[in-house]
Amino acid sequence: MFLKAPRYTKIALALMMLVVFESCGRQGVDPLAKAKQFEQQAMQHITDPAKKEEFRRNALKEYSKALETGGLSATDREAAYLARGYIYLSQEKCELAIRDFLEAIKLNSRNATATYLLGECYAQVGDAAAALNAYSRAVDMNPELPSLFVQRGLLYMKLGRHSEAIEDFSEAIRRTEPNPTTDSYELRGDAYASAGQLDKAIADYMQEIEIERKNQTSLGLQNQPGIEIPAIAELYVKIGKIYEQRKMSNLAESAYKEALKASSLSRDAREGLARTKK
Repeated sequence: MFLKAPRYTKIALALMMLVVFESCGRQGVDPLAKAKQFEQQAMQHITDPAKKEEFRRNALKEYSKALETGGLSATDREAAYLARGYIYLSQEKCELAIRDFLEAIKLNSRNATATYLLGECYAQVGDAAAALNAYSRAVDMNPELPSLFVQRGLLYMKLGRHSEAIEDFSEAIRRTEPNPTTDSYELRGDAYASAGQLDKAIADYMQEIEIERKNQTSLGLQNQPGIEIPAIAELYVKIGKIYEQRKMSNLAESAYKEALKASSLSRDAREGLARTKK
């Protein structure tokens, strides 16, 4: 079970890891400097998976060499374990990643990034209790990072603990205001819908649509012919399904039509619209 992170959570995680990679090799240790260079090269080859993986294998080799040869400061060892663990996690080698994150935490029990990533590993292997414990400790260490609340909220959703998920998503929204990040309202809307609070779910989906439209406007894409906006279509489909559930066919039909305006390719919208006409 790997919890799907929303877009801004992935961005926040990438920024955290850039700090980690920058910290490696600051004291002039050659293997760490080489590993850092390979990692930076891997990040530059996002569109070339084979090349990216080659650089990551080289980075792994250098991190391992640095850790095995010794002579590193505690700070450098912590950073090397964390960076190597992150690569293992990205390769879905969770047992190796867990080992490295635990080593980093031994060196610094307040390492929120290592603790958060440890939670990611536990979630991926299906240990929900351990994942929740790790996420909660990471939140306690760094409550200013909205993505930590989001990831814990996603886990609460998986566990059917909807009220706690709503609390975490609400906290993430509060910490990103006045410019809440894409996905936050949608996630809380999903939690409200799962909890049966359908009016609040619709309100959050509409708020998310407004955010998406503002994003499109800022990119100069709003109202341009031929532009597909699947994210908005998906939100209208969710609204349409709620209205269908309530036997409100006219409102459901309107929502599905709005979805098709956003994306003519939306199969869910076409199927929903067909259902309302039966």
